[in-house]
Amino acid sequence: MDDGSTPEIDIALLGPLTEIGKGGQGRVHRTDAVRINQEWPVVFKEYEPAVLAQLDVGQLRRMVAFVPRLDADTGRWLCERTAWPAALVTRGSAVCGFLMRRIPEEFEFALSHGSGVVTRPAGFQFLLNPDDYLARIAVPIDDRSRLALLADLARTLTRLHGLGVVVGDLSPNNLLFRLGDRPGSFFIDCDAMRLAGGSVLDQTETPDWEVPQGTGEPLATLATDAYKFGLLAVRLFARDQVSRDPSVLSALSPELAALAARCLTAAPAARPTPADWIPVLEAATDATGAGIPQRVTAGTTPPGPAGEPARMAVLVVLVLIVVLVYVITVVW
Repeated sequence: MDDGSTPEIDIALLGPLTEIGKGGQGRVHRTDAVRINQEWPVVFKEYEPAVLAQLDVGQLRRMVAFVPRLDADTGRWLCERTAWPAALVTRGSAVCGFLMRRIPEEFEFALSHGSGVVTRPAGFQFLLNPDDYLARIAVPIDDRSRLALLADLARTLTRLHGLGVVVGDLSPNNLLFRLGDRPGSFFIDCDAMRLAGGSVLDQTETPDWEVPQGTGEPLATLATDAYKFGLLAVRLFARDQVSRDPSVLSALSPELAALAARCLTAAPAARPTPADWIPVLEAATDATGAGIPQRVTAGTTPPGPAGEPARMAVLVVLVLIVVLVYVITVVW
């Protein structure tokens, strides 16, 4: 229920708007007129008229009012991990959209495009591709980074669930990544999440990221988040957009493969939670350490031990010396 504290701003006060994206629900505009917490740049999501007709404005108000009612540390954590709705935008007396945090620069990357370079959101879908593709787009990821990303995401989901937030449409379309020294994730399209059991719009699923069909399982529950987390783990290590085979994790960690297999069951109550993954992922990350396993594909030769090139060079020199001695003593 709105108690009058929900942040609101009239669209006329947003100044010049620059459209930077368009989707099925509406358009996203850049504005420099305001900042969240006087700190973070924002964008304005403007719903299409047909979507506004279906919008639960009361639930959107509750989402906007959610962060101000949290303690300061938790509110800041949520704003650093998600583009959570921060203020309602009105046109006259009617809500037409909301403000959210602009994607932080650390969750973007440069991508070659034609003869130039463009900046793109670092969507998880880029990571679900073969190693040679990732090398071409200059995304430096290895298995240890993949494990660290999953561990970070598991911790984020666990905390969101504790706050009464369910992602629902958990897929690479609304999840960004950061690599480097602090692998991490950032959620966008947060108005699609379920807060305290309510949704702003009817829940939908990204194609190829659906829970098992024909079971009648409700959408946007803790169990569906668990299912899709397992699916993401499989596809991240399969380097594939549609794989559902948990055995891809076996070589890295049998425990991880077992968790993924349990997540992908059609029985919601049998699925492990993201919290169940955390100690296993952390152990696998520590075990991987600096000696990151190389992925060997068909038609390639596994790399040898680190000292092998030097030993081969010594062996070649010794053979040449023996041949030279033979030529000098026998032939001459």
